[in-house]
Order: sequence, then C-alpha cells, then structure tokens
Amino acid sequence: MPGGDLTFPGSDRLIDALAIHGDPDTVAAGLRAHLAAGANQVAIQVLSPDNDILPTARALAGRI
Repeated sequence: MPGGDLTFPGSDRLIDALAIHGDPDTVAAGLRAHLAAGANQVAIQVLSPDNDILPTARALAGRI
C-alpha cells in the first residue's frame, strides 16, 4: 500500500483491508485470505443492529 494509506486518518482502502465487513461469505473469505497471507490469529467482532450476534457468529463458524 502506498504511504498515503497510513497518513492520518488512513485511507478507505486501508480500512477495507483491515476491517472486513459484509455478508458471512464475504467475511469468511476475507478471514481466510488473512490466514493464507500468514496471519496465525484473527480477531472477530460481530456487530448487529439488534445486539443479537449469535445468528451471524453461527453463520461465520460454519464457513471459516
């Protein structure tokens, strides 16, 4: 990534590379890409407008 990606406040491209978002298939694919690139740990924080994270967490669990 170009140096401008790291200059405050960061670029949209940097945020999209670090914070995976979308439907469960998109998120799972992004997590697998981080692992394939050499990450040995990934952190997942599920956000939900109704604070019920279990359906999304369960959907991700089956795809990672």
